[in-house]
Amino acid sequence: MIGKLIVGTLATGLIYSAYKIWQREHSQVGFFEDTITAITGSTQTTDVQTSSLGALNNPGNIRTSSVQWLGECQSQDKNFVSFISMDYGYRAVGELLRYYYNNHYLISLSSQIQRYAPQNENPTNSYINYVANKIGIDANADDGYIINSQNIASIVSAMCEFEQGNGFIADNTQVSNGINMLT
Repeated sequence: MIGKLIVGTLATGLIYSAYKIWQREHSQVGFFEDTITAITGSTQTTDVQTSSLGALNNPGNIRTSSVQWLGECQSQDKNFVSFISMDYGYRAVGELLRYYYNNHYLISLSSQIQRYAPQNENPTNSYINYVANKIGIDANADDGYIINSQNIASIVSAMCEFEQGNGFIADNTQVSNGINMLT
């Protein structure tokens, strides 16, 4: 048992060292996080950079809180959550929308975004208008549009594009993967 533990620890250390060398040479993060997690069963060795999108895989700019998100990993940014992949970042945004809908009875897109991106931190009205125009719905409609999985994917995609700005385009496959993980 101890021999297996030592071999496993050495292998993990070697893989992580190789990852850090590769990361330094290619200035990229994200490719090996899932592999490291799968091998070690832990995300504690995952090193991340300090941008909400980049290595944090947090396209929705979700702030840290007491919530332990599925796919969350250790972040060096004390203000924002870090995820092991973009799929989990998109999933978290979808989870928040469903939570607002089911627990706070926020049915309209407008009410959801007002909670997600309050006026004291964001240009909330511009945010609402951008998302509503992007997906082609009335922001104040209370017809249950948000709860449908396909609709959540469209909303999450548009919200993350607004959050990231600078011409960011959400990857539809990653958004779909994230929404498909919702329970």
